[in-house]
Amino acid sequence: MIRHAATVCSLLLLLATAPAADAQWKAAPNKLMTRWAADVSPDRVHPEYPRPQMVRPVWLNLNGLWDYAVVPREAEQPDEFDGKILVPFPIESALSGVKQRVGEKNRLWYRRTVEVPAEWRKGRVLLHFGAVDWETTVWVNGKEVGKHRGGYDAFTLDVTGAMVDGAEQELVVAVWDPTDTGTQPRGKQVNEPRGIWYTPTTGIWQTVWLEPVPEASIGGLKIVPDVDHHRLNLTVIGRGNCETSTVRVVAREGTKMEVGATGKPDRPMRVPIEKAKLWSPDSPFLYDLEVELLVDGRVVDRVESYFGMRKISVGPDEKGVTRLLLNDRPLFQYGTLDQGFWPDGLYTAPTDEALRYDIEMTKKLGFNMIRKHVKVEPARWYTWCDRLGMLVWQDLPNGDKHAPWPHDGREIERSDESAVQYNHELRALVDTHQNYPSIVVWVPFNEAWGQFDTRGVTRMLKDWDPTRPICSASGGNDFGGGDIHDVHCYPGPLAPPAQAHRAAVLGEFGGLGLPIEGHTLRDKKNWGYRSFETAAELTDAYVELLAKLRPMVVSQLSAAIYTQTTDVEIEINGLMTYDRAIVKMDADRIAQAAAKLYQPRPPLDPQAQALVSTLAYWRFEDGQPGQQVSNVKAAPKTIGVRDISGQHNHLFAFDGRTLPRFGDGVPQKVVPLTGAANRGCLDDTAPGGSNAATRDLFTRPERHLTRSNLNTFQFTGLTIEASFKLAELDRDHCIVGKDGAAAKGPGPLIRLGVRGDDNRIEIEIVDYLGKVRKVASGAAAEKGRWYHVAAIADVRGLRLLVDSGDGQGYVLQGRDDFGHDPFAGRVPALLNATGTWTIGRGWRDGHIGDDARAWIDEVRISAVALPKEKLLFAPGE
Repeated sequence: MIRHAATVCSLLLLLATAPAADAQWKAAPNKLMTRWAADVSPDRVHPEYPRPQMVRPVWLNLNGLWDYAVVPREAEQPDEFDGKILVPFPIESALSGVKQRVGEKNRLWYRRTVEVPAEWRKGRVLLHFGAVDWETTVWVNGKEVGKHRGGYDAFTLDVTGAMVDGAEQELVVAVWDPTDTGTQPRGKQVNEPRGIWYTPTTGIWQTVWLEPVPEASIGGLKIVPDVDHHRLNLTVIGRGNCETSTVRVVAREGTKMEVGATGKPDRPMRVPIEKAKLWSPDSPFLYDLEVELLVDGRVVDRVESYFGMRKISVGPDEKGVTRLLLNDRPLFQYGTLDQGFWPDGLYTAPTDEALRYDIEMTKKLGFNMIRKHVKVEPARWYTWCDRLGMLVWQDLPNGDKHAPWPHDGREIERSDESAVQYNHELRALVDTHQNYPSIVVWVPFNEAWGQFDTRGVTRMLKDWDPTRPICSASGGNDFGGGDIHDVHCYPGPLAPPAQAHRAAVLGEFGGLGLPIEGHTLRDKKNWGYRSFETAAELTDAYVELLAKLRPMVVSQLSAAIYTQTTDVEIEINGLMTYDRAIVKMDADRIAQAAAKLYQPRPPLDPQAQALVSTLAYWRFEDGQPGQQVSNVKAAPKTIGVRDISGQHNHLFAFDGRTLPRFGDGVPQKVVPLTGAANRGCLDDTAPGGSNAATRDLFTRPERHLTRSNLNTFQFTGLTIEASFKLAELDRDHCIVGKDGAAAKGPGPLIRLGVRGDDNRIEIEIVDYLGKVRKVASGAAAEKGRWYHVAAIADVRGLRLLVDSGDGQGYVLQGRDDFGHDPFAGRVPALLNATGTWTIGRGWRDGHIGDDARAWIDEVRISAVALPKEKLLFAPGE
């Protein structure tokens, strides 16, 4: 095929024009090197064709030895250079031969000459950079030919007009990189590496190459598989004057199938693909694609490409649980957090074989997905994922400041310059990587690093690429948008609740560490989330983690990402050592443990089914009847009432004065939905005759919020269930409330209870537009009678259902239609703000109030609008 021939051709051309192979070069001293470093030499450094999705047979690789100099940022081009650097390795790396920091006060200069064949002068000559970090200016023969800002996207300059007579041309490149003193996307690069933050990369770090093209040529391809309609949607982007040109494309399935189509440049074309072989991790089939540009019926340009027919989406499984779907079928995605760092090359892998090795080993160890973490790889890495069958979640590298920690729902505010640069690099990432079938999820923000305008960025990204799900905030401040709800938990595992419109994902967990002597950058003081002393202990702990993960996969979890593929610098959480020399666990055991995650899901038992969409479930069975609820004043971390949902949204009591107690009265001995025995309730009746308000139970706002914290959760659907029996009438009772400093105005964000003027049961919420919504029961509540109440909200509005124990079950009392669709507006959430949840008291006129005098039982908060038959006390079949 042409793309294989291109590599051979390029090598011959490279050997004829590269700087002398005997030029003095050696890798800089470094404590740790990979085995592939021995394969690197000035005359053979990343010789492979760098753009495998648009291959031409003639090109010139400019990797190799260049002159370099580091000078003050404001200085002019130096007359003399400091020495030789091996491109494309960053100057800070050992394989560059330099291993020198640059810093924001300096500028890095490169220089080399290149001999351009005379026949290339008949058309245009393009200079391509795979990636340069960060601000780049390029001169050819002393003439400035372009600038570029962005550390991760490829860019191309037409240098034809700067060429001089004769074969030899001078190429000069200047790069300035502020690293973490700037606001630009930079990933984990910092000037002072520590913990999870690593050595910076400055300058050229991917292949540089020249390419001749005709005056009218193919500038790019936009490839979109359409599995539903059995076709490939293709746009051929023209370069130069293509107004009179036509396009001819041929798609091939080996030698068995060949289909074609014709059209015009820059206009969508449809290529029929009947009975398509669908791409998947188990069967990564790729079709060959040939694209020709014709002028007056004559072929003037031709490129070879490929594509995979696959569909990635979010939808319900056979049980109605929202899942990530591949080709319309649920597929659990289990991946590694992959930093893409190398001890000898930093951002740049020593060889193409090294790039491939990481992917192959990840698959061998039982994973079908890689989350490329706040870094973007060279094009060939994604092609290897396409060919080997590895799903990819692609992060945009973070930049600017971090939002407050722990996460409290606040974003940072970027300057206009910072926001424009972020959006530019995000669009560039999509534009340059959208054709890879392996990429199935975009991740614009991680853990609130640089997180701003989350809803706007998510909408922009969805408009830019509507074909892939978006994880808008992996472990960060969640605003209810995107297609995925992603939480982080170390060591974990944890599964966020299922929602109607978003798949539940564990975006990071694990982080189990083991330093291997002789394979770390430091002999001591290495870092891991949790460290072990032997490979056997590490393997056992990992297998145990996956055993805990499996039930979550069965219930609602769509994906999980283990930290991480390899050790990185002083971080020793890797499956492999930093030099890729050792797999630190028993490879067979951990692969077998991972294989169990993909097995068919058995039916859930009723109690597990009841927790699939549950954010909090308080059963009030933590103590004996008459025993006071434990309080945090006596012991700061004492849980008052445990949340059994698995989301860790426990209730706490403030101090020991007039605390509520546990009671033995219950509305029913068995909860109908789950079949669970009901053994006790909360006695919030001020026992002993005290008139003082009983101390409320509340969710703590200061806990680690990268989980599904109830206080900050952005509801796109909501169900609040509670059972209660009043001890007094003619007073305001708040059974379940939500308040806190974030409450806007004197009223509560949520109040489910009984109003004192007429003793009617009422739900009151403040929607995201700030409007107070209320629904009340038709009849007054009675003293001494158990009520089962459900307040349900979704895009249609707010509803109140009450079961008064008269045999009719839950009866709709009323509704308040919103009259707007939160998902069509700016804020895809139902509630107005964040705040603390409470049991037994509310918020009124800007102060704590509405103290309940009641017995309270079986309070459940769900992240979806539940149907009546799935409520806790709905009659069984």
